[in-house]
Amino acid sequence: MFKKRTIYLITFILMAFALIGKTQQVHADSAVDDVFVGQINYQPNYGVRVYTIDGETVSPTEKFLPHDSLWQVFKSQNINGVKYNNVGGNQWVQAQYVINFIGQVFYVPGYGIRVYQINGNQVMPTEQTLHDGTQWKVFESRVVNDVYYYNLGANQWVEAQYLRAYVEPKWDQKSYLTVSYEANYGIGVFSEATHEAKLLQYLPNASTWKIVGQRQVAGKNWYEVGKNQWVDGDYVVVGQFAESRVLGASYISQEAAGAPMGCEAASSLEALHYQGHAADYNLKSFLATMPIAANGNPYEGFGGSPYQVMSGIYQSIFPSALTPWVRRFGRANNISGSGIDGIIGHLDGGAPVVAWVTLNYKPAVWSRYNWGMGVDNAHVVTIDGYNADSLHIVDPENGVYWVKKSTFLEAYNHMKFAVAFLK
Repeated sequence: MFKKRTIYLITFILMAFALIGKTQQVHADSAVDDVFVGQINYQPNYGVRVYTIDGETVSPTEKFLPHDSLWQVFKSQNINGVKYNNVGGNQWVQAQYVINFIGQVFYVPGYGIRVYQINGNQVMPTEQTLHDGTQWKVFESRVVNDVYYYNLGANQWVEAQYLRAYVEPKWDQKSYLTVSYEANYGIGVFSEATHEAKLLQYLPNASTWKIVGQRQVAGKNWYEVGKNQWVDGDYVVVGQFAESRVLGASYISQEAAGAPMGCEAASSLEALHYQGHAADYNLKSFLATMPIAANGNPYEGFGGSPYQVMSGIYQSIFPSALTPWVRRFGRANNISGSGIDGIIGHLDGGAPVVAWVTLNYKPAVWSRYNWGMGVDNAHVVTIDGYNADSLHIVDPENGVYWVKKSTFLEAYNHMKFAVAFLK
């Protein structure tokens, strides 16, 4: 038994020595040019280690590059499946901790910075400028005549003092946008945050989309709704999903103003006042600015008078005529055709919605007019909030109350007319 154990021990020792003496296979690719300005992306208050590379040997040094610091990268090299970036001389860092520096122009809003060409020590201005707020990938840095410049590709240089590190905003999972444009139209989705980029598709008016990124270009907000899918922030409202919300629009009585047929104007003024517009107008002075359709066509203006009931005349004004009118006082978009999600999306973005329903949410009574079919018992209200199963209504005829979403939709879906009032 002792002899057998001794043989096993000797065999184990010989195998261990064989493993120790075996040379580990090292694979190193040749270094290649890889020129850009890199930003160290590690952990705040910490840094990444600098290495030296001698053939196939990677040796750590005692030097560290701080998180967020900028370094000119000259080459890259793969050794045993690990990629390293060269930051000058025999100084290398692991490429996984280096990101391409994106600089954002920081200048005067509405203006831009000059682009230069550099030949040797000669710096020559071009006619090109880069707008404040735009972002650019930086490839190289250089000091010429004591001025620090960044290269943005080819022979295009800008003064480094006007570029700051761009930080992509992180969006909460609840953040989303709602398209707010014009009824029956949509807004373009582009491959980059500019209208000059490739047009990918259109998003329908009043549709809602999750936000995954945001960028400011030339002072304009752009939102990313998918990988490299950007929309212009001028045509959306941004909000967050919530269980309930009430904006708090102030009630305006159409009856107190002696305008029994003035619900469209009263509701619009409620929404305008909420956004801080038309503050000097009461309902009577506001009604004095309302367009009147001589032919009684509500698609072109108000039919008849809001101050009395007139037989045989359809006394209303529809979104196609109301929207350009109220735009004289503030921002408004015709979002007719919107479903409940589109309406709530606008509310989440801080935009009350004026909607055409029926009086007291009763069944519609239809009649034919020379311009088409109309709902005789139509009524217009302001929606300024919601909860799980109801909408909060500011009604110029009946006051402030909650109504079940299902009840609202039965009255709203007859025409599906709606106008959103934006900040």
